[in-house]
Amino acid sequence: MVWNEKSDIIVMLTNLREASGMKCEKYWPELEKGEIYGQIKVTCRSIEDFAEYTVRTFSISKGKAERHVVQLHYTAWPDKGVPQEVTSLVEFRQRVKAVPLILGGPVIVHCSAGVGRTGTYIALDQLTEEGKCEGSVDVFNCVNRMREQRVNMVQTADQYKFLYKSLVHSLSFGCEALTAEEIQGFTYKADGHLFTDMFETLRQEVDIESKEDTEDRQENRRRHKDKNRRHSDIPAHRSRVRLYLARADGHHDYINAVFINSFRTKNLFIAAQSPLPGTVEDFVCMIYQQNSSCVVDLEESHDQNDVGKYLPADNETYKCGDFTVTSSKCETKKQYILKKVSIKTTKKSEEKSVYHFKYTKWGRSKTVPDSVEDFVHFIKDVEKIVNRQTEDQPHIVAHCLSGYERTGLFCVVYKLLEKLEAERQVSVVNTVRKIRTHRKQSITSVEQLKFCYQCISAYLEMYNTYSNFAT
Repeated sequence: MVWNEKSDIIVMLTNLREASGMKCEKYWPELEKGEIYGQIKVTCRSIEDFAEYTVRTFSISKGKAERHVVQLHYTAWPDKGVPQEVTSLVEFRQRVKAVPLILGGPVIVHCSAGVGRTGTYIALDQLTEEGKCEGSVDVFNCVNRMREQRVNMVQTADQYKFLYKSLVHSLSFGCEALTAEEIQGFTYKADGHLFTDMFETLRQEVDIESKEDTEDRQENRRRHKDKNRRHSDIPAHRSRVRLYLARADGHHDYINAVFINSFRTKNLFIAAQSPLPGTVEDFVCMIYQQNSSCVVDLEESHDQNDVGKYLPADNETYKCGDFTVTSSKCETKKQYILKKVSIKTTKKSEEKSVYHFKYTKWGRSKTVPDSVEDFVHFIKDVEKIVNRQTEDQPHIVAHCLSGYERTGLFCVVYKLLEKLEAERQVSVVNTVRKIRTHRKQSITSVEQLKFCYQCISAYLEMYNTYSNFAT
């Protein structure tokens, strides 16, 4: 079919196997391997894995004729549900639209049965284009027309609601990705009013939480008053880190910390509230059990009474509960101090090491770091350490007093630079919204939003990549 229809793109919306069983037979070979299916030979030429989707390129040949096909495989659609937030699928669609068409055949879209997820994606694509051209959309008629061609397209009420919410974002909030060249021009030309309007628009886009998430937050606020700061962002169950190491029967598994995807890696970030005096053991336990690659300390200072100490002085030992912590200085740069930290526990024989970055150029009570360039260099240095790790699933534990004000900005900028480097285009609005799915109050001011754009521009200039991106 791919050959006959002269298709350039395959959009895959299911995983091969999910909780409810086998969903799709694997119809491609391993990387650099070739396999013959009937009269068609398929060779997998490249694979790029990201946190929420995978891009594979195939060469397919019949006789002496050869063509190239791009498969975009969306991996973040949960079995028996819809994606956790709409930005993920909207951004995936933008990535699909960026693939150049050579042969001009139809885009092939499939899930398992070919109606639920497939119908939702096709409707999102059609209606987004319709909304841009006409200024209005008719969701009901679109789905009705599709069902005349294939029954049960957009299969469930949840998918239908998700389609509406996705369209609100894709048509109303300026979420289109910008190229590097466009970002440079926008940042230089944009005045304060433009960033203010953008920030206000983001504030208006409040995703309605599920009943379960709302109840989770209320329960965690009520049950763990001694483990949350006043006015802190309380996590729901589905994204929070759970403590399990050496937990006694009946002991809580709660810590105010959430998993957040980077662009490339699922759950790369753990955005945490700086430990309270009574939660230091929990904090160290989390670092140990998650095999963290590094800790990024964005705290203003450690002389505050309500901040628990977990890092000892150089070459000293600090004991907290079942854990023993030692540290030694590696290097000092103008914007951060890097230390090597070792953690032991009486419950396990393995000693674990983690790098600790203390960022020092973020003024007290300031909403953004002192220097855009220093912050970008800092993020790239953290990324180098993470990329050197051999663990299958690295984690960056980033913490500040609130768990969202400084850590939210760190996660957003890190993710923006990753995506820009990989795809040469990025949407700040989409990235902020994704982080807010897990830390609702992230990017707290117009100044922080503007800082995100400034970091992208600084990165392009500092690493001399602007000319490469623009060509």
